[in-house]
Amino acid sequence: MLIGKINTAGRNLTGSIVTRGRGSGVKQNIICIDYFRKWTSDRASCINLIKTSQNSSFIALIKYSQGTFSYILASDDFLPGYRTYATSKPLDYRVGRKHRCINFFIRYIDYTLLFFNVEVIKFAGAKYARSAGTFCKVVAFNLDKDMVKIELPSKKYKIISSFCMVTLGRSSNILHNKEFFSKAGFSRNLSFKSKVRGIAMNPVDHPHGGRTKSNSPELTPWGKIAKKNK
Repeated sequence: MLIGKINTAGRNLTGSIVTRGRGSGVKQNIICIDYFRKWTSDRASCINLIKTSQNSSFIALIKYSQGTFSYILASDDFLPGYRTYATSKPLDYRVGRKHRCINFFIRYIDYTLLFFNVEVIKFAGAKYARSAGTFCKVVAFNLDKDMVKIELPSKKYKIISSFCMVTLGRSSNILHNKEFFSKAGFSRNLSFKSKVRGIAMNPVDHPHGGRTKSNSPELTPWGKIAKKNK
């Protein structure tokens, strides 16, 4: 479930810089998250919640009743010790207070409920509403054609199949937009370096270099107009 991440520092195989402002950073692991969550009758319990730099929401480590482990996206009310499951049957709202983060077909949802981790193509894995604090809502049903119209976090509407899987609730870490980096070291740990201003460079390094002032437009390091449409 863990894969080591190789830090390329913004360079290609020949060692040339292809992305500026990248480098250093701490070692990271890529966690394989289960975005499919095939329906099964096996119940699972949450063991721990973790936070990674690749995902803004919290990730839950769950253990199924047969003994296997998996990582899933946690809902806002999902805590260690709570239980979850995935089903292809109509949702039973009397499952108990400690059942959260349930995965099921969107055709069985109610208008008043929020959901996240939405599939766009059935059985293809969740694609939408996976960031921290995001959620979707149902706008209209057309079960004769097996279609459901939903409202995305961007306030846009999309029509998907009624057999797409969704997760009940709202994505966790809803205060993610309140976070801020209090020092430059936080960005350096994420492999982001500070960028030097073009006017502070030499003429051979940037079109703005050489300490010269003129009425020429702002240019990129490669000489193209940076604010063409402004």
